[in-house]
Amino acid sequence: MAYITIANGLTIVVPTKGTRNYSEQMLENTFKKISSHDHTGSGKGNLIGTNALSPNAVTSAKLATAIQTQLNNALQKDGTVTPTANLPMGGFKHTNVGLAAGRTEYLTLGQVVDAIPTKVSATGGTADVITLTLTIPIPAYVAGQEFTFIATGTNTAAATINIDGLGARNIVRPGIQANVIAGDIISGKLYKIIYTGSVFVLINCVPSVLTWTPTITTASGSLSSTTTNCIYKVGLDNLVEFEMFFDSTLSGGPSALMSFTLPVTAIAGAVSRCTFAARGNVGLVLTNGFSYLFNTTTGYIELNSGASWINGTVQGRVSGSYLAG
Repeated sequence: MAYITIANGLTIVVPTKGTRNYSEQMLENTFKKISSHDHTGSGKGNLIGTNALSPNAVTSAKLATAIQTQLNNALQKDGTVTPTANLPMGGFKHTNVGLAAGRTEYLTLGQVVDAIPTKVSATGGTADVITLTLTIPIPAYVAGQEFTFIATGTNTAAATINIDGLGARNIVRPGIQANVIAGDIISGKLYKIIYTGSVFVLINCVPSVLTWTPTITTASGSLSSTTTNCIYKVGLDNLVEFEMFFDSTLSGGPSALMSFTLPVTAIAGAVSRCTFAARGNVGLVLTNGFSYLFNTTTGYIELNSGASWINGTVQGRVSGSYLAG
């Protein structure tokens, strides 16, 4: 018997007969059968190829070399052979594949449906300094990247976000892309952000109605005041809309100017329209909806047409809008 080791521990056993090398004759016959069989679906017998060995001089060594070459050119289930070109699947598919854990691994359909490439596995930091860890980490920020996360706190000021430790970036509102303000990010809400190349845009930012406590003063006299239901909202275009109710008593007047602190800093020198509706000791009969100018730098409401606020009690409502700085 002849034992011929081909590759990877594979051994062919062939008998010997008489003085003639019968094993070589058997190998030659085996070679002829292999080389004439269509192993590729192309209609040609090219597992080894008709020129791989000369049928007139088949030896065990040559056959072993030929088979070894073909094994090296075939994919093996243990992953010991690496492809050297694209592998067309001919309409077939890989099944029962594992879950991708890195950027160079293809995803299963389930991972695509579950948004695994941009899925956040952990949210940390604080409400104003947010950190995110992705299920599949990214090596760098790239313009156009989209991520979603559930906020763990309500921001109290401008906020930043840091993904996979790549560095903090400002979170801005859509539109004019100004930094988010207090209340733009609400604890427990789901948010989508897109990277522009320098900042993250909070796509589904919805301005919140907030409260503030203004301080009211006059140009002359002393004033005691109580304010209630003072609310404001900063739109995505940075337009501030506000409303303030007050109940004040002036002594040592009269005063033609009333000023109050603004909820958000305005563009310097900006002037906008507001509505001043009041009842009480005002030296001009006013009706609800009477318009006055106010200067957003000082917060003054200018009582026009010689109107003045004389000693006594004035109750009123101020509402208006201006552009935030």
